[in-house]
Amino acid sequence: MNASNIHPLCATCGDRIGVYEPLWVEQPDGTLSCTGMLEISRHTDGEQDVLRLYHFGCLPAEQLRPRAA
Repeated sequence: MNASNIHPLCATCGDRIGVYEPLWVEQPDGTLSCTGMLEISRHTDGEQDVLRLYHFGCLPAEQLRPRAA
């Protein structure tokens, strides 16, 4: 997903993510952050890609567990 996508989709369920919904963003380096579409659009210049977007409740639980070092 990049800033030019008007209707981003959840990587788990495939449904559209609303502008005001909380969501998880998986960056290309694998880090996860909780944010919203408005916040992403404020900090994205059209060239920065994110790996995946998830509805707040759709992120698989195993991805939320801390990774072993």
